[in-house]
Amino acid sequence: MSSFLFPGEGQRVLKILPLGESTTEGTGDFPGGYRGVLREKLVAAGIPVDFVGSRTENSKGLADPEHEGHPGYRIDWLRTGKSVEGLSSSDPVDVILERFKPDVILLLMGTNNLYVDPAASAADEMKALLEGIFRTMPMVTVVLGGVTPILPGPKPWNCTVPEDVTPRVRDYNNRLATLARSFRSENRVVVYVDHSSCVTGPSDLMADGVHPLAVAMQRMAAAWFGALAGILRPAVSRMDVAGGMSASQGE
Repeated sequence: MSSFLFPGEGQRVLKILPLGESTTEGTGDFPGGYRGVLREKLVAAGIPVDFVGSRTENSKGLADPEHEGHPGYRIDWLRTGKSVEGLSSSDPVDVILERFKPDVILLLMGTNNLYVDPAASAADEMKALLEGIFRTMPMVTVVLGGVTPILPGPKPWNCTVPEDVTPRVRDYNNRLATLARSFRSENRVVVYVDHSSCVTGPSDLMADGVHPLAVAMQRMAAAWFGALAGILRPAVSRMDVAGGMSASQGE
């Protein structure tokens, strides 16, 4: 496990980039999704944070509204940059990282790929995205989130999710966990967070059968926080490194 090195006094603000799709932006009855609750937990734990990103959509009432959540986006669109009329517009991920220089990335992507792509293809896209992230910021910490359950059937955005989506999601999340281990073996800081249990049944999802409701978003915030708490352990000293904060590694 990795740990950020903080000084006992004069602790600088940790820059966190929430990076993903509509679940990162937040939907339905819970503006900001997991972001607001997660920030409250971090601040209550004495960790000064600044969420960064180019967007503030769906952040009403949040003290720290910035994020990089792009509804409807596929993984490759985020990697290369994409403008989708009626949805969102993003720069390539390397441009985003160079602009905001985050210490930590909360990465949650893949749902929109899994509507049509097999898990292996979506995982390959995630690998390419992670490789691009680490080319730009070798020392950044990535907390890689698994996607939440998806119900099959027709969706309001003119898409029919296939009946095999449940094993497809499970396969994809397993591949993400394997990816995280692979990148750690190359001395990259990647921690996988399983969100599958954050949605306990259809009642935790919006009517579309995809987007988590408030109760599930709160569980997601707790899961993100649990992962972050494991890597943001205070220490006596800190060494700043270009492109991120110094991290020590162990098991």
